[in-house]
Amino acid sequence: ILYLDSLRPGRAFTGEEIQVAVTLARQGSMALERARLYESARQRAYEAETLRQATAAVAATLNQREAIERILEQLERVVPYDSASVQLLRDGYLEIVGGRGWPDPGNILGACFPVPGDNPNTLVIESRSPQVVNETGSTYASFKEPRHMHIRSWLGVPLIVHERVIGMLAVDSNHPGYFTSDHARLVAAFADQVAIAIENSRLYAEIEQRLNDLSRLYTAAQDLAASLDPHVVLEQLARHLTQALNATSGYILEADLENRTLKVLAEHFGPDANPAERNADPGSVYSLDEFPTALHAFENSEAISFSYDSPGITESEAHELVRYEAKTSLILPIIARGKLQGIAEIWESRRKRVFTQAEKRLAQALAQHAAGVIENARLFNTERMRARELDALRATLADISTELQLPKLQRAILERAVALMSATGGDLGILNEASRELDIVTSFNMGKDYAGVRMRKGEGAMGLVIETQQAVIIPDYQRWEGRSPQYAGATIHAAIAVPLLFGERLMGAIGINDASLNRQFTQSDLHLLTLFAQQAAVAIQNARLYEAAQDAAERRAILHKASQEIVASILDPEAIYTAVHLAASQVMPTEAFTISLYNESLQMIEAVYLVDR
Repeated sequence: ILYLDSLRPGRAFTGEEIQVAVTLARQGSMALERARLYESARQRAYEAETLRQATAAVAATLNQREAIERILEQLERVVPYDSASVQLLRDGYLEIVGGRGWPDPGNILGACFPVPGDNPNTLVIESRSPQVVNETGSTYASFKEPRHMHIRSWLGVPLIVHERVIGMLAVDSNHPGYFTSDHARLVAAFADQVAIAIENSRLYAEIEQRLNDLSRLYTAAQDLAASLDPHVVLEQLARHLTQALNATSGYILEADLENRTLKVLAEHFGPDANPAERNADPGSVYSLDEFPTALHAFENSEAISFSYDSPGITESEAHELVRYEAKTSLILPIIARGKLQGIAEIWESRRKRVFTQAEKRLAQALAQHAAGVIENARLFNTERMRARELDALRATLADISTELQLPKLQRAILERAVALMSATGGDLGILNEASRELDIVTSFNMGKDYAGVRMRKGEGAMGLVIETQQAVIIPDYQRWEGRSPQYAGATIHAAIAVPLLFGERLMGAIGINDASLNRQFTQSDLHLLTLFAQQAAVAIQNARLYEAAQDAAERRAILHKASQEIVASILDPEAIYTAVHLAASQVMPTEAFTISLYNESLQMIEAVYLVDR
């Protein structure tokens, strides 16, 4: 509007003056419009150049981290802000992968927003368009979190590549009502350009990661195949899994589906593992019923991750993470030929973490390759152990087969059996043929000598063996209902007992015990001890036959000597009686001895020699 005013009283503008004013107004309007258009064109040119320079700077690198840092740096040239973040869309959530202007950048990196969820980020992703929130305090609850409380105005713009939303840019201001539609337009134009750069850097990172993964797999394959010692292989697997996922620690557990237990066999701690985490005990045994996620991972052949506060986990699973100050766990089944070889568990204690599908695939590839190596190592180790056991068995049998004195043989059998089982002590019992009960004939390292103890059928481990003629393994003797009260003072944890069988004939039993709380006898131990017991029964039978043969030979010698003395004293009846008495006392020691003769004339029997002590 052109406004003209006169200070002279009664002054009125003429028609000619008004026409001149109209002409001036029109010319002024045209000049102002040209100036506005020029300024707008200049501003658009500046914005275009800024966008060009910004996108050129971002596109100049294929390193994703560097690209994100450049995006945030160049974004501030496009639209000034107080803080900003780059968020990439994952499986059901947005993750902050880069931030600028935050008081504590480490606290914001890795933060996640569920999609869909009660947050403006969801609106950006679902609408595929910029969204402005100029009064954050009265809108979404996420803005009331401590790390977001400084945000008063918020602008979110989607990152779209080939019609696919890959994430978003979030721009923040400390002032309410700060962002305008022009800001949204500029950031959207910037986002259209940098989305391609992010996608290119992502593809490059995927290729680079795949090459790194292949290199890791190759290195791991070489390391795992370098040894046939199962323990070494398991330690190598724990180390490679921990390093491949850049986690803080890794564990390999044995899964016993029959007894429903998990046992820690190997562990590896990364440089960032916390002190509590490093206190995890190898050899610890857990119940599968209390840690069912491991079983679910096996049944579904998948990697499963959870945090200490994840819904659906058991109290024991949550307590275990809290106890060792771990934030997130990843469970991997180790399966070979459809058989569960073990469980791998990876811990992250630095922060709550979402393991990506790529990370899970890499870990599963490592575990799958390791499964075959572990199985081969176990088979080799089993054969090697069997060869060693058979060698030890042969050496042991060679020792006892040379002993023919029954008491010494029984002692040697027991000591060799304890050594063969690498146990702490044991007993050997012989079946009493008359009472059909078990007499303990020798005891080794049991705290006291149990020799002379008689056990009924079904009493204790050895009594049970006598009753059933079947071997038995008892994991915890003190908690076993069938324990014998006669062994109440003995320090016994694990026990194993086998029958002494000579063919079908039951001769006795061997009971082997171990006081260590960590000891458990295995089926392999049972097989080895059974083989030993079979040969031990043969040795005992041979010793018995040897003793019987010796007794028979001694009796024959005594009778031969007596016959010679009788012949030499044929004319001296008293000498004959004495020789007979001497021979009889050697063969059958008695308290009284009488020789009587039949008197034909009197038709009666008369005592002619009598000794009564």
